[in-house]
Amino acid sequence: MIKLKSLFVGLILAAGILSCENLDDGSYVDGETILLNKATKGNGINIVMLGDGYIWSDLETGGLYIGTMRKCMDAFFSIEPVKSFKEYFNVYTVICESRNTFVSENSATYFNLTVGQDGLPVFDLDKCIRSVGKAVGDGFTDTVILLIGNEEYFRPATSYFGDRDSNAVCSICLQSEAIARVVLHESVGHGIGRLADEYVEFDEEIPQSLIDYYNHEYEQFGFRGNIDFSSDPSTVRWAHFMDNPDYPEVGIFEGAARYRSGIWRSEQHSIMTDGDAMYFNARCRELIYKRIKELAGEEYSIEEFLRYDKKNLAGTRLWN
Repeated sequence: MIKLKSLFVGLILAAGILSCENLDDGSYVDGETILLNKATKGNGINIVMLGDGYIWSDLETGGLYIGTMRKCMDAFFSIEPVKSFKEYFNVYTVICESRNTFVSENSATYFNLTVGQDGLPVFDLDKCIRSVGKAVGDGFTDTVILLIGNEEYFRPATSYFGDRDSNAVCSICLQSEAIARVVLHESVGHGIGRLADEYVEFDEEIPQSLIDYYNHEYEQFGFRGNIDFSSDPSTVRWAHFMDNPDYPEVGIFEGAARYRSGIWRSEQHSIMTDGDAMYFNARCRELIYKRIKELAGEEYSIEEFLRYDKKNLAGTRLWN
């Protein structure tokens, strides 16, 4: 069990942390921390990006490593609701030099990123935590970490750790053609919004044991608020959208969290659902917006969200 204290870092420009705009020509060095975006509002929500499978020749100023980190940062802020809240985020990258460029078992990369027996990524979590600490300090919490592998080798995944699952590590493969969607799905959807997947993988009913576990996590920590186990329109978790004429696409659609039946989502399409839709549905946008407000130390209200969300309504119609 990793015990972590609450810590927000809003104004870090300490020794060892450089503003990317002020770097001299040359190469970065292993362990160097670079500030890519500085929060100017709220407490400062920390995003830390780490690369695995990048050798010394990738570390040039303007080279593959920093270019990849910038590409992923741009993807992170590319759609709503995070697009409107970039000033709330600190984005760091820590330079991590590997001995080899390929990510696989026994390849001696910095974080030993490889594929587990279940097809999901495994890596050195302790080393990951130490690297993130270089950017935001030891004992961090409420931090989203992007661990970006230098080839398409594994299925992207997000895992949570720390006090009350307060931190998220999003393992992402670089060479995927859908890298922008993967960054949004994993780091914004799962990492910030704590959203459940909305796609179907198993043609079966969700087990009761998993329903009980998901309900507990939702009630205690707010996880997976974009799904429900009831199809009652008066009590479903997004009932406040159901009779709103601005949200005709919101309904109750069976199938989510990888299971075909016994579980429902709020819209037919979303970036959490399929590979084509490049937007978060209304309930997902609300949960991401609410989480940003909470982390920023600001008050949330549904009325404020609905006012903000008016600009997003036209875009969602394209997918429904």
